[in-house]
Amino acid sequence: MNYSYCERTDSAFWSEPLNAVSNLSFFLIAVILYFKFKNNKNNTALYLLTIIGFSSFLYHTVSNIYFAIIDSIAIITFVFYYLYCIHHKIFNFSRMYSLLLCTIVILIYIPILYFLKESIIGSSIVYMPMLINIILYAFISYIFNKRKPNLLVYASILFIISLAFRTLDYKICAVLKSYGTHFVWHILNSITIYFLIKFLYINERNHPKNTNLDQ
Repeated sequence: MNYSYCERTDSAFWSEPLNAVSNLSFFLIAVILYFKFKNNKNNTALYLLTIIGFSSFLYHTVSNIYFAIIDSIAIITFVFYYLYCIHHKIFNFSRMYSLLLCTIVILIYIPILYFLKESIIGSSIVYMPMLINIILYAFISYIFNKRKPNLLVYASILFIISLAFRTLDYKICAVLKSYGTHFVWHILNSITIYFLIKFLYINERNHPKNTNLDQ
């Protein structure tokens, strides 16, 4: 049984009500994006987003190593797919080159994360590569692709704030008396993903070579 979160005090299914229910935000964001971009015929990112919400719900109710692994796989899959889409659909790299870049990026970060695993922000360090990538893509989009990076900037700011809440969860547990702040991470993180997917959909829609979306 995983007691890594402030809200969990026993092995009961509903020991983390806020952490569990807050995963509804991922489903809500997926629904909002679906109707906002209803002409988009490729909803893979939204499917992956709902899987994140469902797997996280399971992890915060049936808290064991198996659901922890499923939760991690869901997140990694979404990140890998998003990186691929940015490289291929926004930066115009070939499919093979985009896949290669995604693999290289992940392989570069693995040893970095290993050496920084005892950092002051604890397990939240695993999300730092994604934050770095968001900031980097915002810069590249503005300088080289002449696309407004506003949505990526919003995502970066929100992601920093949400990481802060994730990091503080167990550190201020005594003050909050078993409620923690991890549920805020879920909510803010879902909004972060909203901006990320919106950036992808808008720029994909306006791409001159794109035929999947109605203009």
